[in-house]
Amino acid sequence: MALDYRFSLTVFIILVLLQGCGGSTHSEAINNEQNSIVDINNNLAITDNTNVSAFRILLFGNSHIAGQGSLITTLIRHANPNVTTLTQSLSGGYLSEQLTQSAAINTLEDNNWTHVILQGQKYSQSGTIEYSTTAAQTLIAKTKSLGATPILFPEHPQKGNSTEAQRVYDMHQSINEQQRSCVAPVGLVWDYAMAQRPDLSFHSKDGNHANPLGSLLTAMVFYETITGQPAELLPIISELNIDGPLQQ
Repeated sequence: MALDYRFSLTVFIILVLLQGCGGSTHSEAINNEQNSIVDINNNLAITDNTNVSAFRILLFGNSHIAGQGSLITTLIRHANPNVTTLTQSLSGGYLSEQLTQSAAINTLEDNNWTHVILQGQKYSQSGTIEYSTTAAQTLIAKTKSLGATPILFPEHPQKGNSTEAQRVYDMHQSINEQQRSCVAPVGLVWDYAMAQRPDLSFHSKDGNHANPLGSLLTAMVFYETITGQPAELLPIISELNIDGPLQQ
């Protein structure tokens, strides 16, 4: 039964990822645009950096990206010890706020990132207010102009909210329709996992943030998005302090 669950979850993630990720070569994307100011109407192809020899991953966001960098690094390192991984997190609030911070933009421009994870698109929890996505589109366009793969991070749902994950994912897909990017199906995977294993808890006590198991589930989605490899093939990793059956 455990193997069936792992296989079906992996297939589910891959099918959803295929909806949102395309690719050009690394050199093609770099040569297409080098200007500091980007035009969001210039919708470059997504760079495929799944097979690089060194992953350099930048995370934009708020408290929901906490710990993701180290978890992603750990997963990649144990899957392929010959590949080097460097991550950096910029916790500066919403993407619209990050876009106005010169230090954040300089960090994006001044390093040869292979992947940029973008979390912090403002959205209405009630679904009654529509916020601008221009900042997200601009950061995606800038990321692609630098030859990095942009990955949108639709947050997992709050505890007890059965509609939030799909609504937030759909909103990020609408950004993808305006400016091509990868959309990591974090919330949808959470919904799927919670339906399959209602005995497990993925939320922290505040019902909003992830507990260690939820953080690992999110990191596994990013592992598949970044590397193109199925998380079910990951070894049991003792340093995660989560027992083997739960990791599976």
